[in-house]
Amino acid sequence: MLYFPDETPLAYKKTPVYNRNDVLLKDEDVEAVTLTIEDTTYTVVVVHNSPAPAAHFFKVNGQFVSGEVILIEKRNNKTRIHVIK
Repeated sequence: MLYFPDETPLAYKKTPVYNRNDVLLKDEDVEAVTLTIEDTTYTVVVVHNSPAPAAHFFKVNGQFVSGEVILIEKRNNKTRIHVIK
Protein backbone atom coordinates (compact mmCIF):
# COMPACT_ATOMS: atom_id res chain seq x y z
CA MET A 1 0.00 0.00 0.00
CA LEU A 2 1.37 3.37 -1.00
CA TYR A 3 -0.10 6.55 0.40
CA PHE A 4 0.37 9.88 -1.36
CA PRO A 5 -1.36 12.62 0.68
CA ASP A 6 -2.36 14.72 -2.32
CA GLU A 7 -3.46 11.81 -4.50
CA THR A 8 -4.86 9.08 -2.26
CA PRO A 9 -8.28 9.53 -0.62
CA LEU A 10 -8.13 8.73 3.09
CA ALA A 11 -10.92 8.75 5.65
CA TYR A 12 -10.86 7.71 9.29
CA LYS A 13 -13.28 7.41 12.18
CA LYS A 14 -13.37 6.19 15.74
CA THR A 15 -15.13 2.85 15.82
CA PRO A 16 -17.24 1.59 18.74
CA VAL A 17 -16.29 -1.74 20.30
CA TYR A 18 -18.83 -4.02 21.98
CA ASN A 19 -18.53 -7.14 24.10
CA ARG A 20 -20.10 -10.42 23.01
CA ASN A 21 -23.41 -9.32 24.62
CA ASP A 22 -23.54 -6.10 22.53
CA VAL A 23 -22.63 -3.86 25.48
CA LEU A 24 -20.56 -0.83 24.41
CA LEU A 25 -17.12 -0.95 26.04
CA LYS A 26 -15.24 2.00 27.52
CA ASP A 27 -12.28 3.58 25.71
CA GLU A 28 -10.20 2.88 28.81
CA ASP A 29 -10.62 -0.84 28.11
CA VAL A 30 -10.52 -1.12 24.32
CA GLU A 31 -10.38 1.27 21.36
CA ALA A 32 -10.71 0.95 17.60
CA VAL A 33 -10.20 3.22 14.61
CA THR A 34 -11.24 2.54 11.03
CA LEU A 35 -9.21 3.85 8.10
CA THR A 36 -10.50 3.79 4.54
CA ILE A 37 -7.85 4.10 1.86
CA GLU A 38 -9.22 3.87 -1.66
CA ASP A 39 -11.19 0.60 -1.79
CA THR A 40 -9.80 -0.99 1.37
CA THR A 41 -10.99 -0.54 4.95
CA TYR A 42 -8.65 -1.22 7.86
CA THR A 43 -9.84 -1.36 11.46
CA VAL A 44 -7.23 -1.44 14.21
CA VAL A 45 -8.37 -2.69 17.62
CA VAL A 46 -6.23 -2.16 20.73
CA VAL A 47 -7.18 -3.71 24.07
CA HIS A 48 -5.90 -1.75 27.08
CA ASN A 49 -7.45 -3.76 29.93
CA SER A 50 -7.79 -7.40 29.03
CA PRO A 51 -10.86 -9.18 30.45
CA ALA A 52 -10.95 -12.77 31.63
CA PRO A 53 -10.05 -15.22 28.82
CA ALA A 54 -13.65 -16.47 28.50
CA ALA A 55 -14.85 -12.90 27.83
CA HIS A 56 -12.01 -12.04 25.46
CA PHE A 57 -14.20 -11.63 22.37
CA PHE A 58 -15.06 -8.21 20.98
CA LYS A 59 -17.51 -7.10 18.31
CA VAL A 60 -16.22 -4.44 15.91
CA ASN A 61 -18.06 -3.43 12.74
CA GLY A 62 -20.26 -6.51 13.17
CA GLN A 63 -17.21 -8.81 13.27
CA PHE A 64 -16.23 -10.90 16.32
CA VAL A 65 -12.51 -10.81 17.10
CA SER A 66 -10.20 -11.92 19.88
CA GLY A 67 -6.74 -10.68 20.84
CA GLU A 68 -4.96 -7.62 22.23
CA VAL A 69 -3.98 -5.93 18.96
CA ILE A 70 -6.03 -6.81 15.90
CA LEU A 71 -6.15 -5.58 12.31
CA ILE A 72 -9.35 -6.19 10.33
CA GLU A 73 -8.84 -5.70 6.60
CA LYS A 74 -11.86 -5.54 4.30
CA ARG A 75 -11.56 -5.37 0.52
CA ASN A 76 -13.88 -6.52 -2.27
CA ASN A 77 -16.33 -8.05 0.25
CA LYS A 78 -13.54 -10.21 1.70
CA THR A 79 -12.52 -9.80 5.33
CA ARG A 80 -9.12 -10.81 6.68
CA ILE A 81 -8.39 -10.71 10.40
CA HIS A 82 -4.79 -10.36 11.54
CA VAL A 83 -4.14 -10.96 15.24
CA ILE A 84 -0.94 -9.04 15.91
CA LYS A 85 -0.81 -9.85 19.61
